[in-house]
Amino acid sequence: MRILDMPECDLGAQAYRKFDVECYMPGKEYWGEISSASNCTDYQARRLGIKCDDGNFVHTINGTACAAPRLLIAILETNQNKDGTISIPNELVPYVRYETLRKSKVPKLIPYKMK
Repeated sequence: MRILDMPECDLGAQAYRKFDVECYMPGKEYWGEISSASNCTDYQARRLGIKCDDGNFVHTINGTACAAPRLLIAILETNQNKDGTISIPNELVPYVRYETLRKSKVPKLIPYKMK
């Protein structure tokens, strides 16, 4: 994982400063953004008319919690073992309740035929 302090040319009109969090995705051989946070100072508050008690405009922050599909891809690809199993990172074991994911036997699916 890495955190990038984004250059001015990559900021939206409202952002004063922006940080992106990226994870490496071995299967795609690139770093993918999983989260982003921007300090918008008073840009949005001025347009919305949101002020503090002292009359100054509030400052706002925008952020995406997590791009779940990209994060899942990074976790699966980074922790895949040669035998095809996936080792769950210790920090996630209490939530997943498994230490290792293995291929399951999926029954053969028979397509439904319309009458």
